[in-house]
Amino acid sequence: MPGLFQAAAYTQAIFNSPKLGFENTEQALKFRMERQHILTRESPPTVHAVIHEAALHMRFGSTQMMREQLLRLIELTRLPHVTIQVYPFSAQAHAALSGNFVHIVPGVSELSTVVLEQPTGARYLSERTQLRRYGEMFELDRQKSTFSGGPQGECVNVATAPDGTIRLRESDEPRTVLATTPEGLAALLQHLRPRPSS
Repeated sequence: MPGLFQAAAYTQAIFNSPKLGFENTEQALKFRMERQHILTRESPPTVHAVIHEAALHMRFGSTQMMREQLLRLIELTRLPHVTIQVYPFSAQAHAALSGNFVHIVPGVSELSTVVLEQPTGARYLSERTQLRRYGEMFELDRQKSTFSGGPQGECVNVATAPDGTIRLRESDEPRTVLATTPEGLAALLQHLRPRPSS
């Protein structure tokens, strides 16, 4: 789960995991929560994240804590500059799934950086070949995420509007192509789910 998207209780549960050996957890928690303000500041950056479906099932802390984390993700999808896609279990695995990375692309391309986040610290990559490789891996992740299928990697983006409706659109189509209620979306997915052959 990207640090920018983590609810405070979820982050605290991770930092308190005894086997991970985090030190100065209060300071680390404060830093991570303050860093999230970048998403709601004036002129925020555009953030596009691909989260593996496993992260939505892996539990840190209580059931209530995980519920708050999932609600946090839904809340973030309401921000026009934030896109969240899910890499499903059913998609073909590839090398980009071997670990977390952040590809930072500022206005000045020479300042682009890839950040590899690890329990013991972060590693920063800036060589042109490294940036190109991670850019390609992210694009592959994006194509295979969130209801994608077919050789062209068609995707459907899903977001919750301020009025509570669910809005769906194709990844390359700026307009909403379907607006429905959460119950309507659940019924649609149930209808589309493959049925076992008799």
